[in-house]
Amino acid sequence: VGDVMSHDLHIVDSHEMADSAMARFQEFPNQSLPVVQEGRLVGILTAENVNEALMIQNALRHRGTHGGNA
Repeated sequence: VGDVMSHDLHIVDSHEMADSAMARFQEFPNQSLPVVQEGRLVGILTAENVNEALMIQNALRHRGTHGGNA
């Protein structure tokens, strides 16, 4: 595994906002990013994860501004 794995990793912190993580995906051609908290790996994030979270945020925000009547 060590011979084929990526060594030049771009990481995100578990406390970063979703839009910040999406910017990281747009800046670097990664399909996934390691998520760290206090220097320890706590998960893996994909662009699909972030897109889904942002869509949910936008839907909830839209719903809130329209009083729940979409």
